[in-house]
Amino acid sequence: MIDFHTHTVFSDGSLSSGTGLRRAKVAGYRALAMTDRIADSSNIDIILENIR
Repeated sequence: MIDFHTHTVFSDGSLSSGTGLRRAKVAGYRALAMTDRIADSSNIDIILENIR
């Protein structure tokens, strides 16, 4: 399975990026794209820091 449209808590999703990735892996996904609506150049540093 592949999902090219997933949102995290940085947008209107309910999971953190790490939790979403773990769940996708357990479910057998081969690829996952996180496509949050509010991520842009103005907040990318904060988002990347929280992902780490």
